[in-house]
Amino acid sequence: MTASLHSGAADPAPDRALNRALGRAVRGPGFSARLAPRALLVASAALAVLLALAVASICFGDYPLRFDQVVDAIFGGSGGQSYIVQRFRLPRAVGGALAGALLGLSGAVFQTLARNVLASPDVLGVETGAALVTVVLMTLGLTGTAALTGGAFAGAAVATAAVYLLAYRRGINGMRLILVGIGVNACVTGGTSYVLMLAEVHTAERAHNWTLGGFNGLGWEQVAVLATGLAVTLPLATGLAARLRTLSLGDGVARALGLPLERSRLLLIGAGVLAAAASVAVAGPVAFIALVAPQIARRLIGRPDGGLVTSAIFGALLAVAADFAGRQLAGDAEIPVGIVTALAGGPWLVYLLMKRGSRSTNG
Repeated sequence: MTASLHSGAADPAPDRALNRALGRAVRGPGFSARLAPRALLVASAALAVLLALAVASICFGDYPLRFDQVVDAIFGGSGGQSYIVQRFRLPRAVGGALAGALLGLSGAVFQTLARNVLASPDVLGVETGAALVTVVLMTLGLTGTAALTGGAFAGAAVATAAVYLLAYRRGINGMRLILVGIGVNACVTGGTSYVLMLAEVHTAERAHNWTLGGFNGLGWEQVAVLATGLAVTLPLATGLAARLRTLSLGDGVARALGLPLERSRLLLIGAGVLAAAASVAVAGPVAFIALVAPQIARRLIGRPDGGLVTSAIFGALLAVAADFAGRQLAGDAEIPVGIVTALAGGPWLVYLLMKRGSRSTNG
């Protein structure tokens, strides 16, 4: 039974709007879920565009392929075309989508948790923390997938813990969290630059290219890491979605509803950190996808939290689109994904800052 927080004389319009946004409640033995037709429609459309972009990225390249050739190569073809698709282009497209989905999911968790659209793993230092440890391991010659993945998670966890502890003052304030995250981000970025300066020239060049972020050279081993990361973090985050929505209402409301604040917050932060670290370990730090994807989802489906699954889908869509654009816009050269997303996401960040500044001035 749903009870209103207002008296009977209150206007029920906000409650009706919220129910339309969240969808119809469906309950059964041991579960409770909501069917949101608008979110389902938006997610389906985004998946269709994602699939079209992925197919286009496989078709276009130095050796163009027709759609029927791509289908034949994916489903058991042989010869040079099959080798190109299965060895290079297909893992790149799948890996890029998975990396973007992890970033979109992580961004949705952090933005909803902090109740601030500027809170994302690349702003809070999560990605740079993972990148610092990964670069250190590269300079030491530890380039195995397991080592880089573990190091990225450790670096992301330490950076996140530092931001959280420094920003905590009888609770978490979204703006304070972001300001502390920017400071930690700057310190960690300086540390990464220092490590690159000390490294041997060829090692430093390889590590520097990795820090630009990209999907070139991804193989099925790296795709397996990304798929495992998404298989772990997506169910974990969606299983905590009810707690996340409660926390987004504020600590006071969450406490009044009996929610264990710190335990819930730590579980959600862990999911967000693991998702970002898995992406960074394989693809490098790709900026702004985690910042932008949840906001696109939020605006299109009309929900305050944007929807974790929908944000992940838009993260995958943005990543594949940025990779495709980077391959097509520079002729024979190739622009790394991280540069494409930085060029596109930078103006978006400026817009958000100007919007918040204007709101503060007018308020």
